[in-house]
Amino acid sequence: NAQDIAKLLLDIRDIGTTEEEKRPAAISAIRKQAQEKLKGTESENISEEEILKLAELLRPLGLSSANSINLCRLLPQMTQYFVAYRDLLMRGVIKPGEKIAYAVPSGNVGHLTAGLMAEEMGLPVERFVAGTNANNIFANMIGKGVIAHRGLQKTSSPSMDILDPSNVERIFIIAARRTNCTGKIDFEGMKRVIKQLQNEITDIKTQLEKTEPRTKKHDDLLRRLKQVGLREFPLKNFGVTKKMLDYLRERIWVEDVDTDEEV
Repeated sequence: NAQDIAKLLLDIRDIGTTEEEKRPAAISAIRKQAQEKLKGTESENISEEEILKLAELLRPLGLSSANSINLCRLLPQMTQYFVAYRDLLMRGVIKPGEKIAYAVPSGNVGHLTAGLMAEEMGLPVERFVAGTNANNIFANMIGKGVIAHRGLQKTSSPSMDILDPSNVERIFIIAARRTNCTGKIDFEGMKRVIKQLQNEITDIKTQLEKTEPRTKKHDDLLRRLKQVGLREFPLKNFGVTKKMLDYLRERIWVEDVDTDEEV
């Protein structure tokens, strides 16, 4: 079952650094999953020998979890751009070498990262158009050059409900290389600020749920929530230069709208 194998690989990913450390972790993960699947049957208490047999069956497959930061995911995402371009050529819609725009979703910005990498490999690109929703932290980064968000908004596009895009470092590194910017970028500082904002907003919302509406305390909390949502942290404070942002604005169109509505 591919779904079970994917979950298993996620369970044992990054646990330990040596084979001695990984082996017991893998055995534990496989046993836990097998027990969940076989609950109430005679096979529930799966032995370590059976687990090791299963592990040996999986090993030659060379499987890996293809999450948003895995290069094994970015590689096929790069390929899809070239396939789309080839299809347009074969249909006579474009001429060889003609630049076109690609519209992709944003969330962990893997599609955009792969697109920028594909462009570096020779893909003719006019511009990338990044779709966004109420969780438009990436749009604020590119459009306004700041880190700003009003907390996680649940929308009808949950894969885009991301406040800490896992590929944003790669996008800034590509921009730095393309603009010959060699200064250090404080990615850890950026992540700390994003997390700090989210924690503050979550804390205020938790207090609001426990507070009687139309009271002074409730109004004060609403005021604090609005103030936190209006806070902006300029990317230049983290080493992202104007040249880098100008390059990204030229390559990527993403609307930094100030709204909680879906875009």
